[in-house]
Amino acid sequence: MRGHADRGAGGVDRVACEVRRGGRPAPVRRAGRDGGAGHPDRPAAPPGGLSGAGGDAPAGRHRPGHARRRARRRGETARERDRHRLRQCAAAVAEVLPDLGPGDRLLHWDLHYDNVLAADREPWLSIDPKPLAGDPGFDLMPALHNRWAEVVASGDVTRAVLRRFDFMADGLGLDRRRAAGWTLARALQNSLWDVEDGDRELQEVQLAIAEAVWLRW
Repeated sequence: MRGHADRGAGGVDRVACEVRRGGRPAPVRRAGRDGGAGHPDRPAAPPGGLSGAGGDAPAGRHRPGHARRRARRRGETARERDRHRLRQCAAAVAEVLPDLGPGDRLLHWDLHYDNVLAADREPWLSIDPKPLAGDPGFDLMPALHNRWAEVVASGDVTRAVLRRFDFMADGLGLDRRRAAGWTLARALQNSLWDVEDGDRELQEVQLAIAEAVWLRW
């Protein structure tokens, strides 16, 4: 149950500022104000530590120059559509954190079809966890973007995304709005990673998921 960060992992705070924690062995982390969110195109890596209510000082908060450089990069997205979606996601994060807190449940972090196996010891086993502590809604994103071709083939991307989202949220007994807030937080994190890497346009998959899940927010 231990992951290794190949490169640091970032986080989202109330103003959607991503911060980096250095690459080192990462035990269970907190998902919340200053932690990470998985990205489908990155090597599997655990998130940086996320402070909960009264948690640790956020990583990167004492590095203002680094944060400013990240903020400038975020401003380089070429399309207004992208900037609008980032602002929406950031607004959801800013609301969900103070109202609901970061959560303290043990999460898998990378739970999707390829990481669930049929087995003899149990009917189903999840594998390849990158554990952290947080809200269960933070764990839904991987199953939303996995096997994306099936979503597109449905002919109605929004409906297909919401079908998956509702199935998981209802099956886990989660409040849909709360789960939507945390899913938008994860979409924001993924998108900020892309901007950090120099992308001028956000990934269509992330935009489509955020657009669909926004309807539950």
